[in-house]
Amino acid sequence: MVDKKDTSGIDEMADFRSLLAKGHGRAWFALAEKGELVCRSTLVEACLQCQIYDIQCETSRTPYLFELIQDSGNADFYRTQILASLPEVFEEEDRQGWRSRYQRLELTRLFAAQGDIKARAALYDDFENRIPNNDFSTGGEIVALDGIEGMRYVLAHLTNAEQTEEFADLDRLIYELEEREGETAAWEALEQEALFFPVLAPLAAERRGRDEGWKRAQEARNAIPRESYAVLRDRILRSERSVAGLMSWGYKATDEELLLAAQDVLAESDPARLRHYLMLFHDRVFPLDFHPLFAWMRSENDRLAAAARNALLNITHPDIRAFALELAQESGMRSEAVHLLVNNPAPGDYALLKEWLELPASDNQLHWMGMGIKEYVKAHPAPEAARALTLLYDLEPCSLCRDGVVDLLAKMHALSEEMRQECLHDCYEEIRKIAIEYGSEQN
Repeated sequence: MVDKKDTSGIDEMADFRSLLAKGHGRAWFALAEKGELVCRSTLVEACLQCQIYDIQCETSRTPYLFELIQDSGNADFYRTQILASLPEVFEEEDRQGWRSRYQRLELTRLFAAQGDIKARAALYDDFENRIPNNDFSTGGEIVALDGIEGMRYVLAHLTNAEQTEEFADLDRLIYELEEREGETAAWEALEQEALFFPVLAPLAAERRGRDEGWKRAQEARNAIPRESYAVLRDRILRSERSVAGLMSWGYKATDEELLLAAQDVLAESDPARLRHYLMLFHDRVFPLDFHPLFAWMRSENDRLAAAARNALLNITHPDIRAFALELAQESGMRSEAVHLLVNNPAPGDYALLKEWLELPASDNQLHWMGMGIKEYVKAHPAPEAARALTLLYDLEPCSLCRDGVVDLLAKMHALSEEMRQECLHDCYEEIRKIAIEYGSEQN
């Protein structure tokens, strides 16, 4: 039975929905406090609609949601809702819809892995029902559930590579088999299956050569002689789009080369070329008058604004701090201001950062602001950082970035027992590990 704790700050379902969207461990306590019936519709929504903030970085929410389902005391109800949702069809370009579909499939597979006959049947039925439309998206979960037997079942329905859009679905099958069996065992089994399923042969050859191909490509890039600034400048002037290798070139450039580049920055007016020149200062200090970069940071050209900001981040000067405080007066620029303060700190900044966090902001702004606050804490560790980090722990929409917040609090010995208990139920496994280790250290 879930231990209850005070959740007086969670008075509305909107708050519970927000906790689920963040994958926050506090949702576990809220479910116990409010009761399954009150939370039911919100939890169903989270199961059927993928709410991950950053799909490229954050891990699947499925284990987290499945744990909440099991602890709800009404798992059969949620299973019924999830299985009923499987036939829903999403348009090819609906990325969020497909993310939701894969989450539903993962949840179905977890039920099946517990021996749930209905869930297992639903998974296989869904696969077969979509074959006429060349949709094999369920195949990965079948392989994750049943290993090589599942692989054989799926492959028996793939008569040629064209059905799978140039190996896209087959690649997923391989990945799931490797995850389940381990890479060595998976490939030993696939070598045998390739004798019976010729469609595997080209994929196996491509997968075997992929790592070697990456290695050769890296070696080829490393073998290219370093360009002089004159050659690089010519590439920038001739380019109509992107120019490769700018940040790497700038990182290794001599002071004399960077001075020439800075002169070209101040003489340039074309936004595209200006952005390319500024990218050379992503990791190096701009050696001339940096004040013109203030206007470019406010540019409506987002890529130019980002390049100007990144160049300014390397500079320590009172005018940079003054500019940051000016930016902070604009709601859409507070996150940028935080980053500029990292190399331009002053006493009282932690109270200021907490104040900025308390102001209304979008998830994107909070996410970017949080990244800056973590960098500030790393550069200027102090006990007073804990209050801003504790607030950020509540607000951060990204579970991966919340991990960084929890890690900093643990290293500062400022992780409260209440927060540690929440972290034990967080969606992100690394946060759970930090909470376990921190508890062991305190005992």
